[in-house]
Amino acid sequence: VNSLIFSADISTAEKILDKQKLFLEQTNNSKYLGEVYSFLGSINRDKRKYPEAVTYFQKANQAFGIIKYNSGYAKSLMNLGKLYAIAFNDTNKGLKFCEEAMTYAEGEDHLIILLETGNIYVQKKLYNRAKYFFQQDFNLVPSGRDETSMLTLTFPFPVFNPFQVPTDLTTMHGSS
Repeated sequence: VNSLIFSADISTAEKILDKQKLFLEQTNNSKYLGEVYSFLGSINRDKRKYPEAVTYFQKANQAFGIIKYNSGYAKSLMNLGKLYAIAFNDTNKGLKFCEEAMTYAEGEDHLIILLETGNIYVQKKLYNRAKYFFQQDFNLVPSGRDETSMLTLTFPFPVFNPFQVPTDLTTMHGSS
């Protein structure tokens, strides 16, 4: 699926994910359902089908909650926050989702959540607050990490947006 998304064959990726979703739902297999919902949420977000994206990210939350996968739960909350801030211009709701996401974050999940929180504060034009979150993000980067290793963190991320705008990637690498 990642290959199809990266090759911009979104339609085929979506068809495969829809089939996988149906199979997982019919077999009551919750183990991978959250990941499938997250991918579908990202695809719908990229297609600007925002209500559908919200539904899929909410379903991902439910699926991750069932299997107690905190990392997935945190990432889908963060994606809801990003979606509400950007698509619906509801930055306060976006920040609430990001704040809740931090309570479930594991390992390096904090990095992407802090980054998105900072981006929402930029959207609100609260630059000092944004700087605080970007600095917190920078402070958590393990020593020895370079731009390449940081970018690879996003690839296994279930809702990586392969069509990120260059400013998102620049911010992700600490150039903000």
